[in-house]
Amino acid sequence: MAYVLIKFAEVFIEQMRGMFTSAHFNEAHLPLEAKHWFSGLSGFMFILPIFSRNRMTRYGKGMWLMQALLSVLADYTYLGLSHPVHGVDRHAATINCIRLFMLGINAGLWYYIRAASVPLGIHLAARIAKKEENWPLWIFLHGWWHISGPILIYWLYNDEEKVYVAKQKKLYHAGTRVDGKYARKTRSMSRKSLRKKHPPSTPNA
Repeated sequence: MAYVLIKFAEVFIEQMRGMFTSAHFNEAHLPLEAKHWFSGLSGFMFILPIFSRNRMTRYGKGMWLMQALLSVLADYTYLGLSHPVHGVDRHAATINCIRLFMLGINAGLWYYIRAASVPLGIHLAARIAKKEENWPLWIFLHGWWHISGPILIYWLYNDEEKVYVAKQKKLYHAGTRVDGKYARKTRSMSRKSLRKKHPPSTPNA
């Protein structure tokens, strides 16, 4: 456990250095021999969350489209080359991780936070392979990080949507406005459409 925590701390420090120091912002710290279609083009998997049943805003869809594009540019097009896309990709990835963590907490989906240990473990193993300059292993693991992460995110969005709808039904039948604080923070649900699907159980509801 101590070894894993130390490695995660090293990854965190490396990530912060790559995001906020001018000497590392433009660098991928990977040689051209690490360039491969599997670890690079698999970044397009980050568009998968857009196809979930979640009522995603244009901002949310835009974030995942941007993440997919940045991932491919950083891990394939400009891999081994100095380019600002590397630093921008790190910023976008960090922001999206924070958004997902908050989404899981707000929806009470703690098992997804625990399940995130799978793609995060793959990512950590890829970082170790990178440090050891084992490029075939890094290619394999980094590609699976791009695949396992979006799949988990896709199911997280689907289950969060179920929780959201259930909460709105409960609020509606309790006679509470469904376009309150929680709805404004996520995606507002039309009270008119909600009434059609779930008519009030009493005249006062």
